[in-house]
Amino acid sequence: REKNLVIGRNAVDIEYKGMDLQADYVEYNLETADIKARGNVVVEDGASILFCEELELNLRTRTGIIRKGELFLEPTYYLTGVELRRLGFDKYKVIDGYYTACQAETPAWSVKTGEAIAEIGGSLTTKNSSFQIRKIPVFYSPYLLFPLKRDRSTGFLMPKVGYSQRKGLRWKQPFFWAMSDYSDLTLTPDFQGNRGMGMEANFNYLTDENSSGTANIYYISTKSKSGRSEGGDARKKERWNVYLFQKREM
Repeated sequence: REKNLVIGRNAVDIEYKGMDLQADYVEYNLETADIKARGNVVVEDGASILFCEELELNLRTRTGIIRKGELFLEPTYYLTGVELRRLGFDKYKVIDGYYTACQAETPAWSVKTGEAIAEIGGSLTTKNSSFQIRKIPVFYSPYLLFPLKRDRSTGFLMPKVGYSQRKGLRWKQPFFWAMSDYSDLTLTPDFQGNRGMGMEANFNYLTDENSSGTANIYYISTKSKSGRSEGGDARKKERWNVYLFQKREM
C-alpha cells in the first residue's frame, strides 16, 4: 500500500454503495475514489452488469472509460464496444460496438454502430449504424433509436425482416402504444415484396383481474397472378382476417 493508494491482486472484490466490482488487479485511490482494474473485470451496479478487460472508474461520479466491454441491461439488452465511456450513473457512450436484445451466441439481429448513447431506463441513440441479421448487414442508417426500458412504454419495437420465394423480401415494423395500465395497441405495417402491403392491428385489454381479451385485425392488398386489368395494371385482391378472444376466469 502506498499513500492513499491500495493495490489488490488475485480475486479482488470491492463493494461501494450498491455497486460490486471484481477483478484480477485493482488500484484504488482512497482520496479521489478513482479505480483502475484489469483482468476478468465484472461490475454489478443496479440493473446493469458489465464485463470487460480493463476499466478506469470514479466510484463517486460513476464516470470512466471501459475497454473491450460487454454491458447487460435488464431485461435483455446487450451492448458491446471496443470502448465504453460511462458518463454517469445511468448513461453510457459506445464506440465501435453492437446492440442486440437476443441472447444467442450469434444473435438473430443486431445493430452495429460507430457511436451510440445509451440511457438506462430511456433509449439508445445510434449513429452511422447498420442493421444486421445473423451478423450480415441488411441496411444502413445514419441514425436509429431503440427503447431501453423495463416497463411498458409507447414507441417503435424492433423490426422483423425475412425473405421467402412466395412473399419475397418481408419487412414488419411494429409500433406499440401503451394506452393505459390495462390496455395496449400494436400497429404493424407489413411489406411483402411479391404480394403487397399489409397492416396488422392487435389490441389487448384487461377489464379486471379475472377478465381479459384480444382483438386482432389483419388486412392486405395483394398482387394477383391471374393477369392484369383492362387498363394494364396488375389486379389486386383485398384480404381480411379478424380474430377475437375473450377470457373470463370463474
